[in-house]
Amino acid sequence: MFASARFGLSVLVGDWIGIRREAVHIYLVTNRHVAMCWDDDRKPLQVQALSIRMNMKDGPSQEITLIGNLPWILPTQDSVDLAVVPLAPDPTKCDYRTIPDSLFVNDEVVKKESMSEGLKILFSGFFYQVPGVTHVEPILREGIIPMMPDEDLQTTTGKMGRGYLGEVHAFHGNSGSPAFVDVRRTFGYDYRLLGTVSGGYGEGEENALLLETPLASKPGNSGIAVIVPASELRALLDEPAAVALRDAEIARRAQAKKGN
Repeated sequence: MFASARFGLSVLVGDWIGIRREAVHIYLVTNRHVAMCWDDDRKPLQVQALSIRMNMKDGPSQEITLIGNLPWILPTQDSVDLAVVPLAPDPTKCDYRTIPDSLFVNDEVVKKESMSEGLKILFSGFFYQVPGVTHVEPILREGIIPMMPDEDLQTTTGKMGRGYLGEVHAFHGNSGSPAFVDVRRTFGYDYRLLGTVSGGYGEGEENALLLETPLASKPGNSGIAVIVPASELRALLDEPAAVALRDAEIARRAQAKKGN
């Protein structure tokens, strides 16, 4: 399952990523442009309040409202459209699953599985037009990888960086959606986390393709989405700010265990 969170009129969908070290550390993952509430000029706005809605194991979904923004951890590279924050809902009450880092597609996986264009992909997103009355309702979109560029491309931050292209239609509410790729070429399936949907190419005047986030998208969608590679998420989770929080939590748990 996943949580949905509203920032003003924008909607994010993030999956919970479990990092296994001495313990499991769970993070809410989304795009930088959602976490920082960017305007159409990629300028962050002041977040006065946000709400998070989650499905519960018993009863209807619940929504909590927070004043101000969350303490997001952002990549040091401004080309990476990602943001994470430690957040671990009570698993006995909240209905969700984590994506372990063992399922991340990194450069080693790409080489080992001979990944290339044409592989099947899908993402699970939030269809805000049909949000669900008693429960958050996900929407699935599927397609293929039309391009895995060897060179950097312009990302949704406006900077040059790494990215994959997916032939999947991304629209409002899909920012932060986890995108999966089936690396098995024979019978069955073997889905891994390819990355995080961050935007797509809209059709502007005279059919010119314009890179934009789902929040800023205009009528006319080429059906080509931009996906931030899972390796960039792995790098973000290994940045000093994230490591320091994990170390502090491990120390806290160790101290609590001694006290017991």
